[in-house]
Amino acid sequence: MTQRSDTSTHGTTCTAHAGERCTMQRPGHLLGAMQARVAETTTGQWRDAIVVATDASGWSTLALLDGGTVDVWSHAGIGASVDEPVAVHLVYGVIAVGSARRSIAVA
Repeated sequence: MTQRSDTSTHGTTCTAHAGERCTMQRPGHLLGAMQARVAETTTGQWRDAIVVATDASGWSTLALLDGGTVDVWSHAGIGASVDEPVAVHLVYGVIAVGSARRSIAVA
């Protein structure tokens, strides 16, 4: 995977511990109701992708089917494995894995 910015700006500011639900509303943490709603209503902004790499710090690299790659981060990971298809909304920072939605920070 490519080198990314320091994850301390994401993970270390959250006070949730393993097994707890994160309540921070920064990108990559809790998916807020408004964020989920605007992502769902702007359907033309969703892009299909395949997960090409993940790591234990929450970073994943996605290969966009219309070209290019993007690195994304989520506090608890994106919930998808390598070679799994996902949809990503880069404008509002949401990833869809099946019916599940998570907030992401885009590198």
